[in-house]
Amino acid sequence: MGAQRVDVKTPMMVEHNSSTLPGFVEYYYGELVGYFTKKLGSSSLAFEVIHETYLRVEKISQKLTIANPRAYLYRIANNLATDLYRKEQLRTKHVIAEPLEECIPYEAPSAYRVVEGRERLALLLQAIDALPPRCREVLIMRKFEQMEYQDIAQQLGISRNMVEKHLRKALQSCRLYLEKED
Repeated sequence: MGAQRVDVKTPMMVEHNSSTLPGFVEYYYGELVGYFTKKLGSSSLAFEVIHETYLRVEKISQKLTIANPRAYLYRIANNLATDLYRKEQLRTKHVIAEPLEECIPYEAPSAYRVVEGRERLALLLQAIDALPPRCREVLIMRKFEQMEYQDIAQQLGISRNMVEKHLRKALQSCRLYLEKED
């Protein structure tokens, strides 16, 4: 008896119609996932990028005629991967991480650390409350509600640049407030 080939299909691979952009995403799904898994070093990040690519092309599929859909999909996915990388860099830039000791087993935080963490959180909430209203609103929409800059701008009736300016000011003010209180 020879080995049987098992054909595994993901939800996006079943029944594709490659005459539309979403159909091309489905058609090139395996290729895209493989490429972005290698590029990003994580299959879960690759799935996230390809899923977001699918959602993007689904919105615009009726509006455009694309001469080279495969190249277009790679361009969208590459842009999304770049955005994901930038978000991660920005997140790690604003988060002060202590070095992890790989050899030390996990121990539950001491009561002192729990209290210290709660006090730090209370200070952060005070810092957010002390922000000007528009800065506070932008910070909450971006950091807590995970909204995109363009969506925030649209909802508040301001430009994307103003959203970025308000967010920068809010983050800087919170950082200074926390430094002052330490």
